[in-house]
Amino acid sequence: MTNDIFNRREYLSKYYRPPKNFSPADTSTKVVILGSGNPFPNPLRRGPCSAVIANGIPYFVDAGEGIWRSIAHAVTYHPNTLSRIFSLEKLRYLFVTHLHADHTIGIPSFLLSPYKFNAPFAKEIYGPIGMKHMVEHILTAYEVDIDGAWKRSGHNPIGWQANVHEILEPGLVFEDENVRIEAFRTQHAPLDHCWAFRFTTQDRIVVVGGDGRYSQSLVQAVVGADIFVADIVSEVNLIHAPWGGELADKAKTIQRHHLLPRDLVSLQKKSGVKTIVTYHEQSFMPEDSYYREGLADEIKQLSVEADLFSSVDGDIF
Repeated sequence: MTNDIFNRREYLSKYYRPPKNFSPADTSTKVVILGSGNPFPNPLRRGPCSAVIANGIPYFVDAGEGIWRSIAHAVTYHPNTLSRIFSLEKLRYLFVTHLHADHTIGIPSFLLSPYKFNAPFAKEIYGPIGMKHMVEHILTAYEVDIDGAWKRSGHNPIGWQANVHEILEPGLVFEDENVRIEAFRTQHAPLDHCWAFRFTTQDRIVVVGGDGRYSQSLVQAVVGADIFVADIVSEVNLIHAPWGGELADKAKTIQRHHLLPRDLVSLQKKSGVKTIVTYHEQSFMPEDSYYREGLADEIKQLSVEADLFSSVDGDIF
């Protein structure tokens, strides 16, 4: 029994920690990391997804694999904070940074899982060029299930529908009484249409960067922000990366897709952002030396001047 307890503690410290609420008590705007993972299968991390909570309304960014269960996971750990926020009638707004599968494969669930519980309105989805095409084909693919629930079970037919808004230019893309949302171009090879989203609420500015390398547009998006949710890849462990081509090509290829620690630190110093939350982490650390905070320590060694958190699914900031 003693060895079992020791091994469990060692496992948890190496790979996992329970989600926590790091958010300041005096802020009404919250950021929930619903999925902190990347395309590689990891039973402890669901696909990329976050939600900015403004005045009790969730505004989702990306819909990675497992989004429906990610919501349940977060509510389980924070029932008093999130159960009313993630109620069925509030699951309405989705903002998509880019159309890679790991950020969009949960869209069918975002559309159809609430529908099965009689969602009372259509979803509002904002994303890059190609978003309409993707959603149309998703709905066509599931028309048998949609029609079955509608005709046999009496579900409200509006519940599966979606109004899709393609973002053509940077600038203001959405505004209501709770939040102002602006889109900034990002560069994530080889895609032509990628966006970071800047949320301005009554008490905080939050930027969710999606995937993308360092760029002046990304710096501009983060200037003066309270929180930056950033994807990150290791530089010191690039030799161990399982993608990116031959060794000589790895650094060049991977840097075209994602932020390196030195780029993140440069962006932080130029923007003045106060808190950085990393997700979609790719540490590339070998198994024999891996530990969960390894990539965060790599960033800290570069003297980042912000509070830094390596997120897990269900964290609140």
